[in-house]
Amino acid sequence: MRSTYAALAFASTMLLAVGCTKEKLEDCPGQCTLVTGQLLTSGLQPLAEVTVTAKWYTGYSFNTPRTKARGTTDANGNYQVRFYVKDDELHNGYFELTYEVNKDRYYAVGNTDSPDPSGANLKRDTTYRLSPYLIPRKAFVRLTVPNPDQIQQYFSVDFSSAQLRTLTATKNTSGGGASVGITRQNAPFTTLVEIAGDQKVYVRATRSQNFVYTSTVDSIVVPAGTTRALTVQY
Repeated sequence: MRSTYAALAFASTMLLAVGCTKEKLEDCPGQCTLVTGQLLTSGLQPLAEVTVTAKWYTGYSFNTPRTKARGTTDANGNYQVRFYVKDDELHNGYFELTYEVNKDRYYAVGNTDSPDPSGANLKRDTTYRLSPYLIPRKAFVRLTVPNPDQIQQYFSVDFSSAQLRTLTATKNTSGGGASVGITRQNAPFTTLVEIAGDQKVYVRATRSQNFVYTSTVDSIVVPAGTTRALTVQY
């Protein structure tokens, strides 16, 4: 069997709770395609007992997909799904993996992937070994800006953390979390923001004054399942 090693690209941000619908899965008569990988959660701990579903779409995500195979992560977070690529799937549509986590417990901003980062269709009789994928546990921040009446041009508060293919975040990490834009208003601004729990989250406040942009970066760690108050001044 040929083996292709691939780092998995982020495909979409569709969130999917654990499903209950039973579907008849296809058999693989031979020349099977095998996709293996590992799911992690906060602290790079293995994410066990997660259902992994492989599907094929004809070309658009809103079309009814063809369910190809299912697997479950083991105690080390490892999984594998095996299926046969049919003739009409070799050169049309696309394949997608769905990691079916509980979105009430996990910060699942992205839990769907393409098993082929090149955008080409999967091949038969080939193993795709995917790099680890991080789905952190969820926490919350109650963000307050006490002085939005002083905002002149632009003000945003961005949260960045390790997730998906980014297993380690730094203060220079871009993305990986919510971005909150605040406009000028008389009353203090407050909102509840979902973030990655049990790990360092970087908070970048970007301000514009006289068309000059400046940023400050701080970091916080919020235990999963809890809420922390955070005040950021313009």
